Amino acid sequence: PIADLKFSPDGRFLATVCLDGCLDVYDAQVEYELIGSANSTPDSGLIHLDWSADSLYIQTDNTERLHQYWDATAVVEKVEGEEQLSRTKWHTWTCIYGWSVRGLVPRMGEPVGLNAVARTHQGDVLAVANDFGLVRLYRFPCPYVGSKHKRYAGHSSLVSKCCFTFDDKYLITVGAGDRCIFQWEHVVD
Repeated sequence: PIADLKFSPDGRFLATVCLDGCLDVYDAQVEYELIGSANSTPDSGLIHLDWSADSLYIQTDNTERLHQYWDATAVVEKVEGEEQLSRTKWHTWTCIYGWSVRGLVPRMGEPVGLNAVARTHQGDVLAVANDFGLVRLYRFPCPYVGSKHKRYAGHSSLVSKCCFTFDDKYLITVGAGDRCIFQWEHVVD
């Protein structure tokens, strides 16, 4: 099954990631012709993806907690470019792993219970949906382990998805257990 899909910022491509580990890139201007396909590490599914602002690269997360970078047009993994690509401007940020979100891990813990993240379009706040019914807000980027955050409760259990509205005025969250959709007003301190 498809776990995530996004159009490139320039609108030319559509990328999908699947739980079977496939990254597929399609040409949105030529009847969604398949440009290329690649696989993550064996026995791991891909769960999140983001496009770089220039539409040249894709970043993904897999179920084995591996953050990967890809050349979007050749659809090949960029193994040696990790340092450069970690500084790339990303159009969206929904990946739960990577340099910019290392601070989501508690000081003495593991990155467990993280289901989804969403960065504001302005690029300064990151929302996190977790297994415990909480929504947390961090300053973005948050590269330091144990970064400070604000916590908000509302869902009765696992929060499966979150995203900001186009103007960043609201955060929308989806509860998997309570089957509720919440709209949170985003007020900047």
